[in-house]
Amino acid sequence: MMSTSTSVIGTVSTSSAFPIRRPQPRMDILLDRDLTGNVLWEEDHSVPSIMDVLIPISSLSMSHIQKIAYSNGQPIFTSRPSNKWVLENDEKKQTKRKKKVARNDVDELTESSTMSIMPDNGEETWSARAYRPNKEAKKAPPRKRSTEQQWAGLFNTVYISMHSLYKATFSTIPQCSSDFPFLPEAGNRRPHRWWSAEFSTSAIPDETNAQKPDIVLINHKVQAKSWAHVLTCIELTVSDLGTTRDLALFKGAVTKGYLMIREQPWRRFIVLFSIAVWQLRAHYIDRSGLIITRPISIIDQPVRLVNTLNTLSLVNCQAHGMDPTIHLCDDICKGQHSDLANRAIGWVEDKRKDILLIMAILWRSQGLFSRGTICYRIQNGKGDEYALKDCWVDEDKKNHEEDVLNHVQGIPNVVTLIEAWDVEYQNEPDSTLCIRDHHGASRSIAFRSHETMLTVHVLHRDLSPNNFIIHKGSGYFIDFDHAQIILPGNTSVRSRGTGTLPYMSIRLLTACAEKEKTQGTVTIEHCPSDDIKSLFYIFVEFISTYDGPQGYISNSKVERWAETLEDMGHRAGPYKSGLVLITRHDKQLMNRTTQYFGGIRDLVQEWHLKFFYTAEEQTTITHLEILELIKKWISHEAVDEPLPPTQEADLSSTTHPRRSTRKVIPVKRA
Repeated sequence: MMSTSTSVIGTVSTSSAFPIRRPQPRMDILLDRDLTGNVLWEEDHSVPSIMDVLIPISSLSMSHIQKIAYSNGQPIFTSRPSNKWVLENDEKKQTKRKKKVARNDVDELTESSTMSIMPDNGEETWSARAYRPNKEAKKAPPRKRSTEQQWAGLFNTVYISMHSLYKATFSTIPQCSSDFPFLPEAGNRRPHRWWSAEFSTSAIPDETNAQKPDIVLINHKVQAKSWAHVLTCIELTVSDLGTTRDLALFKGAVTKGYLMIREQPWRRFIVLFSIAVWQLRAHYIDRSGLIITRPISIIDQPVRLVNTLNTLSLVNCQAHGMDPTIHLCDDICKGQHSDLANRAIGWVEDKRKDILLIMAILWRSQGLFSRGTICYRIQNGKGDEYALKDCWVDEDKKNHEEDVLNHVQGIPNVVTLIEAWDVEYQNEPDSTLCIRDHHGASRSIAFRSHETMLTVHVLHRDLSPNNFIIHKGSGYFIDFDHAQIILPGNTSVRSRGTGTLPYMSIRLLTACAEKEKTQGTVTIEHCPSDDIKSLFYIFVEFISTYDGPQGYISNSKVERWAETLEDMGHRAGPYKSGLVLITRHDKQLMNRTTQYFGGIRDLVQEWHLKFFYTAEEQTTITHLEILELIKKWISHEAVDEPLPPTQEADLSSTTHPRRSTRKVIPVKRA
């Protein structure tokens, strides 16, 4: 994962050098390139979803939801005859008394009587009005509310109801509770965030990319709205994203996330949501990539939708990825900070928690999963000015720049390093692993399961693709007909030989060939290392044959590993030796890897080299060695040709997250 750090460089001019904003066609190409190999679809149901990390589960129940109603008294959710979210509220049924009571309640909760839970029809077009030829009709024609407006009305109804419940529960200091298991935003006794569908028909103003988010969460006080003010978006679709992984929704959500992080580059992450045929997903974006969570049915689990809305609407800004160590003033808070010097546009904490004033932004990079570099002109308490660089870097390179600056210190016309530090979040160096660590256990589950079987002295001895099943993203070992118990004091078993020929280890194939020469009078030793090598051959067949989910093969003429070996008999051993025990720099296996599995080509090479070394040294291979190899690969992410964004497999079989930390480097002119 990437981590962040900061460095200070020295006095600078006030000139700014922002990169040119690219037009939409060019940006689409760059986004496709950015997404390649950096998308994870949660599939493994045996491990927690990051949705549980982003959206904590509360003690709210159906009884809470059943009390939430529109201003006309109509419940937002009904369970008869079946569970259903009510998007159409009939205003005609509302009595004058109910209207008055509802309006008074809303006015009491809001700072402006114009904001209400009444239907928002502001963005409706002429076509939404019913045509009435009768000139004597005095009433305004009825307006049809769009789907986006209906959902926004439901979200805001939940927001105001839950805000009122929280206010009644905690009348003073904001705090967590079982109903609200997060820290709400302080100092806002009245609703100020608002779910808006105003941009579903009219794009958010942007010079290069006209995007129309279905529903946005925004501060209603903001007048000139832009992507700099959007906290999150919710996209709606009737397509089943789980089945089709619909490109329009997928690409649209990512593009909106890019525009948000481009205008708010100091955010630690961006999280957006989609509702596809009543299935809720989070689209989590940070500097290491995109994670699309497993779906949650908001029909079967309506409380989870309310938990999501509560977390997004009521929580403090840190839950939206805002960095607590930095503050950039916006239109709402400008001029309200009495402790900021004249012309300062914000502040940032240094390593000692002292405040450095931000006087100007000198540079900020563009890109979805880039280093997110921002350079500021800052001023300390003495009035000294420096340049401060804030960026995300790979964990193993986080000290590289400061080491180089220390080496060149004193050379004329080279900036001087003042100090550098890792940015901390919750008293730990900030890293993109903070979220991703919660589901990392799934990546090596097959090896761990096989290792665990050995702890109870069971050796499978017949590993092949036919002896695995996959259910809900998790793999399971089956068919133990040829399994044997390793007796106490032994590390292997002996038999007259078994196994599926294409997946047997080279050592076993050689032993079988020798057995044929003796007319089968000798027994063959079978070790745990042979099973591990069988797993490797299964792995090789998958990554060299399949080019998509559910057994998809893009080239039907491709040479398949198993078919080539089936009829070879004793010649299978030399054939495998020629492929696996080749020179250590050969990349034949990497070149056989299909595009679908492109994100793990380097893991293929690393595993191949592990076999090469064990053959050279005539040693066995252990679970620990393979697990360490996978762990190293996950940490460094050396990806040659990663996966296309719409063809990602589950977390256990394709891409891996970078470990990144955030680095801050202040410098000054020499």
